[in-house]
Amino acid sequence: MINKWFQEEIFQGIKKERVDYHCLKECMLRFKDMGMDQQEMYDNLDAMRSKVDTEEQEDAVKDLMDFVVGYCHPSWHIYPQKQND
Repeated sequence: MINKWFQEEIFQGIKKERVDYHCLKECMLRFKDMGMDQQEMYDNLDAMRSKVDTEEQEDAVKDLMDFVVGYCHPSWHIYPQKQND
């Protein structure tokens, strides 16, 4: 489901001259805490890729998508991978 509130907050962050990934991560964590699941967050970011104005903004969205799926340093994971004991 597309969440316009989420997308608007992310757009505001990626359209700045310098993208503040720490701030965007905190925004994403707030939406996670409000119940947005991993697939919904990924789908919202994926939908945003066609709406950005520049290649740099698209790259920022792709970086955020990496945070969602865990293709980044563990400290940046939005949805940490469960450890098998």
